[in-house]
Amino acid sequence: MSNAEKARLLANLRGVAEQASTNSQAQNISDTFQNKYNSSQPVIKVFDDFKRKYELPDAPVIAPAKAEPIPVLTLPTMLPKEIYSAKVQEQLKRTLQKPQLLVDLDDLLLTSQQQGFRVVNTGLLKAGKSTLYNCLVDAVGEERFKTGTVRTTITSQEHQHGDFIYIDTPGIDHIGAETQEAIKALKTADIVLFIHNLKSGELDKSEVVFLQEVSKHWGNNTDFIKRTVFVMTHLADVEAQSAAIISQINKQVTQIFGASPLIKSISSMRYRKGLNENKHILIERSGVPSLVACLHHQANALSADISQQRMARLKSLTQAIELDIQESMAVLQNKRQEVATQLSQQKAVLNEGLDKIAKEIEQMLTRYNEI
Repeated sequence: MSNAEKARLLANLRGVAEQASTNSQAQNISDTFQNKYNSSQPVIKVFDDFKRKYELPDAPVIAPAKAEPIPVLTLPTMLPKEIYSAKVQEQLKRTLQKPQLLVDLDDLLLTSQQQGFRVVNTGLLKAGKSTLYNCLVDAVGEERFKTGTVRTTITSQEHQHGDFIYIDTPGIDHIGAETQEAIKALKTADIVLFIHNLKSGELDKSEVVFLQEVSKHWGNNTDFIKRTVFVMTHLADVEAQSAAIISQINKQVTQIFGASPLIKSISSMRYRKGLNENKHILIERSGVPSLVACLHHQANALSADISQQRMARLKSLTQAIELDIQESMAVLQNKRQEVATQLSQQKAVLNEGLDKIAKEIEQMLTRYNEI
């Protein structure tokens, strides 16, 4: 029997053990084994033969997974609701050479008013982004974030759950408006979830290119790695190969950003099944509770940085707006000077013309008087 066949049989046996219970005895697991395979042989004999053939120990016991403690969150400091009054903003819209600065300022102030951490996902189409988010917001049945076999997320979807605001973005498969929408949302993130389907193996070309673009425009690779969790989905489908795949992805990301990423593996399918069948082992082994705990730890570690970065961003934007105003005033002053110069020149030309006409009239009058 090949190693692959043996691995599949062992995986089946492990599934049998899970179905029984975490502390099942050999007899209980044997009963499940018989029900699963409908064997006509005595169950204990089938089970014992299976163990003997593959040199397995006694009935496998799955140790109950210990849920990671979830810490209390320290939320980032909120910024003021407004910097400029509505009247001043209307004037600035007409005055600024770069009106996008005002849009960026409004977005920053609005974002900071939300009581929670902004968690923005990104990844290829059908990487499992929306499905994972439905797990994270306890909306497995109702699908708060739309999923499907075709592209369903065209613009970013947003939903607050507890102290997190989850933003679901379009896929990054193709360069275009949808990719730009994803990048725009990414810039507003406190925490980034880069979602990758383990069934695809290592990162493909489009994912690598996207991350290279992020590295180029983010400004600080260390900051991006610090606030990003690389989430590997569909763990249950390729669990045996997952370690090798994740190792390769770790190398790819490290090569791009110069730092090792935080990688978590999850199975949304296993999580949903655990919820539907009330099986806590499946829920824990799905990796979703571990990811939730990870998000809480990440948020607390980043809270002070997020507050400082928001203040720095606010200062940077207001300074840019003030500089734009000064430049706009200088442009207006230059235009005024140009107009004044043109008027002066036109006045000089007019005066010169009038003087010439006056002289001609005077000469005509002189000749007339001489007649």
